Amino acid sequence: MLKRVSTLIFAAAGLVAAPYASAEIQGYVSGGLGFNAVTGDVVNLHPAKPGDPPALPANSTSGISNFTGQIEGGARFAMPNDDNIIFGVGLYINPFTLKADDENDNLGEGLTIDIKDMRGLVGEVGWKLGASTVAYGKVSLNQGRMEGTFRAPGAITGPITQSFSGIGFGAGLRQSLASNMYVFTEWHHIVGSKVSFALEGGYHNIKPKLTTGLVGAGWTF
Repeated sequence: MLKRVSTLIFAAAGLVAAPYASAEIQGYVSGGLGFNAVTGDVVNLHPAKPGDPPALPANSTSGISNFTGQIEGGARFAMPNDDNIIFGVGLYINPFTLKADDENDNLGEGLTIDIKDMRGLVGEVGWKLGASTVAYGKVSLNQGRMEGTFRAPGAITGPITQSFSGIGFGAGLRQSLASNMYVFTEWHHIVGSKVSFALEGGYHNIKPKLTTGLVGAGWTF
């Protein structure tokens, strides 16, 4: 439902903005580095042995921090008759591997889940706070894949790969340094869809949430 709402928002924004787009459109590319926190609502489901009562799910919350980075590109343009409001649309990719869960029972068994190939479509609305400063809010449609690997003495199961999608929102601040260069700081939160891994006769379900803070630089053309 939320994904459909976000898609409708992007479509409506495009229809509204299209008649006003002009030669004032500016392309941009940017790159940033920072830290990412991945948390997950985890449910471990293991079938009971024959004759045993049904096993209860083991619920927990994982949380791991990662060094991360992002590359983005797109276009921005000011609202006609009011250049204090700036619209933008772009695409981003995250080339880093993000650790989502790392469990170990100290007996040689463990489970590792990584997030890879994060990417998405981003829409933003900005407001000029001054001649060279813009504050902005953003929404995003995101996609990635999760890899689960189970470790046991003398054996490794996986990696098992599952794709997931998610919606995001965030905010940031851009400061121009020259006519075609700026620096920025940004916060972005993504809520992903549930992913299920069948490992060692049981199921490991995780619903990822990613929160990223970046500092970087960009160029317009």
